[in-house]
Amino acid sequence: MAEIRKVSLAISQREQPAQNKLIKGLERAGWYVQKTEGRSRNGFPDVTAITPEGVVWFLEVKRERGGVLSARQQVEMTDIASHKANAAIIIGVRGADAFVQGLPHSFRYKGLRVWR
Repeated sequence: MAEIRKVSLAISQREQPAQNKLIKGLERAGWYVQKTEGRSRNGFPDVTAITPEGVVWFLEVKRERGGVLSARQQVEMTDIASHKANAAIIIGVRGADAFVQGLPHSFRYKGLRVWR
């Protein structure tokens, strides 16, 4: 059990730079941003963000190299998208930059998209 926890911590630390860049960029743009921690359902996206216009996005952040969705994360993201919600997978710092620079707040995407 301790070994699994160590691996899990190492993975999340590698995703941390991208997650920080994403959160800070969205907050600067006026979004309400909440990082998912602790008591959420297993596989629920890392970040929930709401645009100034009230459009909600569910964002899963993965590291640039080797970051893949777990089976549970795939189910969650697919379920979210199937409910016509905005869901995105952000890959690394470049993906975070692309999402923030593209700021899809002016439209309702409704579905799942990957930002690299």
